[in-house]
Formats: sequence, structure tokens, C-alpha cells
Amino acid sequence: MIHDLSAVDTLRERMGVGYEAAVEALDAAQGDVVRALSYLEKRQRESLARLTAQVKEGVTRSLQGDTIGAIRWRVQDQVVVEAPVALAGVMAAVVEILSILISSSAIETAYTGGRSDGPAGS
Repeated sequence: MIHDLSAVDTLRERMGVGYEAAVEALDAAQGDVVRALSYLEKRQRESLARLTAQVKEGVTRSLQGDTIGAIRWRVQDQVVVEAPVALAGVMAAVVEILSILISSSAIETAYTGGRSDGPAGS
């Protein structure tokens, strides 16, 4: 479906999204700008709910003594960087919160399942 550039620009300005997300929202809303705004708001709420769940999981796993084995930086479903690390669970929460600042990025933590030998594991 072809969309009017002014509709795309309206979504980009109001919701702070890129062209691809604006066009996707207009496609989903069959060209209706108001429905597209609602679609984007729903996606943002879902993204915040996922972030909240990830932070809770990170804190819970940290309190249980699990260690983080790797952090992945994803941009639009493609892994850009994956680095092994040994961070405390609180740092994982900070890293994941930073991912929300970049709308097309996601940062994931991969746990090794091993227990920490540091103060949390003592």
C-alpha cells in the first residue's frame, strides 16, 4: 500500500519512530492515521512491558546467584555485537534499560546458569 508522505511524517513526529515503523503502522491501520497512532502506542506499551519483564528476570536471577554469560546488541532482529561478560544482575538491568533509548535496538542477556563466586553467591 502506498501512503501519503505527510501521514508518514505525522507518525514520525508524534511517535518518534522511523519511516519503516510509520509505514508498517499505516499498513496495519489500512492508511488511517489515528488507528496507526493507536497501533504504535500499543507497540510501545508492549515494548515497555517486555523491558519490565526482562529487568525483573535479571534482578531475580541475580538474587538467585546466576551470572550473565553474554550480552547481545540487536538492531531490528539482527545481532550486531555479542560479547561474553561477567556482570552483576543489577548491571544487566542498566544495560537493558539503555536498549529502550534506541527504539530499533534490543539488548539481550544470555545466562550461563552457573553460580557467581562473588559476594552475591557467598
